[in-house]
Amino acid sequence: MNSLRVWVVRAGDNNEIVDDVRDKSVVAIGWAAMGDMSGLLTREKIRQRFEQVCSTDADYADYVGSEVKIGIAVGQLYRFLSEIKKGDYVLTPNKLLREVMIGEVTGDYLYDPTWSKTAKWYPHIRKVKWLKTVSR
Repeated sequence: MNSLRVWVVRAGDNNEIVDDVRDKSVVAIGWAAMGDMSGLLTREKIRQRFEQVCSTDADYADYVGSEVKIGIAVGQLYRFLSEIKKGDYVLTPNKLLREVMIGEVTGDYLYDPTWSKTAKWYPHIRKVKWLKTVSR
């Protein structure tokens, strides 16, 4: 039996990409220093890359030595890459308007640091079809 799967994918840390994700019909996550993760099919491979990035990128210094923080980050990345599937639903809050955009996932994981003007910070995307917006 297939069950309905719904994911929350925020529009940046501070709602900064909400217009872009709506206009470009995508959901996006950050972790830009991770690069293209298409070949990282297991949590262990994602963890290895994440730990490597943490050791060389100052933006990730807070994660060094924290198994809890690393585990949370790796889990988020793994779910975005491997668990979200076409046909799943996504909810993306628009903090400014106190609304939630509801969409259906229509594409697989893509690495595209050029999809919008802010894409270099949020290069990991999935195409969606926005269905409606509701008030929170």
